[in-house]
Amino acid sequence: MEKTERLVDQVMALKRRCQGMEDALRASLGLSVSEYHCLSAFPRGETLSGADLADRLGLSASRLSRVAEGLVQQGHLRRAQEQDDRRVQHYSLTAGGAEIKAKIQGLLDNCEAALQARLSPKARREAERGMAALIAAMAE
Repeated sequence: MEKTERLVDQVMALKRRCQGMEDALRASLGLSVSEYHCLSAFPRGETLSGADLADRLGLSASRLSRVAEGLVQQGHLRRAQEQDDRRVQHYSLTAGGAEIKAKIQGLLDNCEAALQARLSPKARREAERGMAALIAAMAE
């Protein structure tokens, strides 16, 4: 009888492979982990308050401030203070930030296409259903 690897071990193996792909992508763009996640999660064409961006990324306000400052200095984010309350910061992507976000999306799209090419339509549907079930189970 073939021994099946535990589900949690398979999830962790998938996480490591995804992390490796993400690390290579991040390195090719010259971004830190936090900078990569910030640009990846930032909505194109939108302005977010620092508090909203911190919530979206699961960062403290002070940690977001440091990450955002680095991205502002690199020319990837634009920062503006609210006129009524100078403590409130608003962020938006610059043209350079939007370009990097597009590169990230393009590389992820290429990865998706490669995965689809390696899986039969049936295997893909099964994987999609299985991943959806795992995500739902982990959210409970």
